[in-house]
Amino acid sequence: MMNKNKFYVLVIVALFISNGVLVFFMTQKGHWGKQAHSPKEIIIERLRLDEAQIKDYSELVLFHGEATRDLMKSIRTQRSSIYKLLTVTDSTAKVDSAINAIGGLQQELELINFDHFQDIKALCTAEQLKDFESLSNEFVKIFGERKGKPNHGPKR
Repeated sequence: MMNKNKFYVLVIVALFISNGVLVFFMTQKGHWGKQAHSPKEIIIERLRLDEAQIKDYSELVLFHGEATRDLMKSIRTQRSSIYKLLTVTDSTAKVDSAINAIGGLQQELELINFDHFQDIKALCTAEQLKDFESLSNEFVKIFGERKGKPNHGPKR
């Protein structure tokens, strides 16, 4: 049987270990809790944009946001129309039409995104272009699903 002193020593050791684990997890930026930086901050930091470039980039972000917001609204409207057709008999042609419309809107959205990144690239100096190339390999990760953003269906 364990006496009180051994019990207290074990409890104290367990508390120290749990505190150490907690401190470790709290110091791992970007892995636990909030995202370390927003995509905008990551681009500014990784490309080492100067003040004038940051101003121009901020304007690009606003313009891009307005353009994509309207498209996303249209996509949501088309999706909604598809689901309303679930109760309609013989709705295949209407569903196909709505799906084709979503495909066209999604294509337009991807082109807007690509043009946005081309505009960011155009802001870069020759020295920053190397960083842009490296960063461009991470765009899907940086701009992919983020916490607080809706999940648009199952991953396959």
